[in-house]
Amino acid sequence: MKPQVIAAVLLLFSHAIAADPVEINPPYPALGLIKTVTLEVKNAVTGGCWTNVKHVEANMRLKLSQSGIAVEDEVTKYREPTQAAINVLANGSKVFGNYCVANVEVAIVRNDWAVHDPVYIATVVRLYDKGGVVAGQAPINDPIASMVDRFITKFAEDVLKYRRAPVVKEALRRLEPKSP
Repeated sequence: MKPQVIAAVLLLFSHAIAADPVEINPPYPALGLIKTVTLEVKNAVTGGCWTNVKHVEANMRLKLSQSGIAVEDEVTKYREPTQAAINVLANGSKVFGNYCVANVEVAIVRNDWAVHDPVYIATVVRLYDKGGVVAGQAPINDPIASMVDRFITKFAEDVLKYRRAPVVKEALRRLEPKSP
């Protein structure tokens, strides 16, 4: 389908729309290990379609902190099982007049390292992904913020839910630093 046809169909809506996010990776107990995250928000939306990036990031920080998930400012190269990164990527543009369309993806990733001396093997593991499409009259700040907020809320709920699992509690106990 041509972009112009898609834009014309989307213009039929008088207000912003947001598709339900699609869950790519289902949550699983390893999420309960996460205690600390870093945030990376990439705005690849052009044409003035997303203008409140800093506000969305501040809301993410607040929601995570309120859920007991610490947010670090510095991205660390090596990740512990209790650390992860939250990557938000939005791609989009104006498609017709003042109408914007954007794809929004939020992913929880962790770098895992295996040491087979003298070789180090690095992999990026995507623990949790959600994505969706939002559209509306420029700017589409509210639909993007709402989608990211729903994802972060669900992520925090899943982390807290899995922290209560006996196997995760035991793993967290073992990961605690030993006192001298």
